[in-house]
Amino acid sequence: MIHLCFSFRNRVGALLTWWLTFGRNLRYQFLLLYTLDPNLLAAAARDVTTAVAVGALRVGSRSGLPLHHYPLAETAAAHDAVERGAVGKVLIDIG
Repeated sequence: MIHLCFSFRNRVGALLTWWLTFGRNLRYQFLLLYTLDPNLLAAAARDVTTAVAVGALRVGSRSGLPLHHYPLAETAAAHDAVERGAVGKVLIDIG
């Protein structure tokens, strides 16, 4: 069995048994940004936020793909939404 582990500021954030997700239409996306200068990250976040605010970067239903957010505590409800055939992206907010 192979596990994928990621951390946030040297604390374990999750342990994923990745092979169990094969064939279940699940996808994990990660960006490794911890090596970047914090000032660069802040500038990038401001730029993306501005682009979304002025409509230069369309997200969610404005781009034709509804987003359904669920807090981590409601992971079961998010799973139910996927099982019911939710249209768009079902997202679990962990932060």
